[in-house]
Amino acid sequence: MLTDILHDRVTHAEVVAAGRTMFRDLFVRNMGGFFGKDRGPADHLANVVWQFAQAKWHERYPETSATAFLNGVHVPSPPSDAEIQQEIDEAMEVEILSDERVMTEHYEGSARVRKGKYLGAKGEGGAPAITVRTPSKVTH
Repeated sequence: MLTDILHDRVTHAEVVAAGRTMFRDLFVRNMGGFFGKDRGPADHLANVVWQFAQAKWHERYPETSATAFLNGVHVPSPPSDAEIQQEIDEAMEVEILSDERVMTEHYEGSARVRKGKYLGAKGEGGAPAITVRTPSKVTH
């Protein structure tokens, strides 16, 4: 835990800026099970870890407080479902693996490789339409 806190400056700042009480609550919630039914030692260890993290912050970065540092950090929000779907759609690629004889028999237009959202379905636009030629099944 100490390695994780001290390794990343943002995490270190979050621990120090959260304050002793908030860190102790979080620590006991996550690590309290290791102390059995007596959570007093977990509280004490949480205080010691937070004090150590605070002392290391002031030692490493005496010019700024943890709160001021966090105010200047831009943490990007996770992408929305629509953005994730758009990225997936744009990354899609279909390659038709067939010999030229079959291609000329069954397809019209450029249909070897289709990339992006429009993989060539007729009427979607963006890619030339693929027309599939099939023999007529109509009998008279």
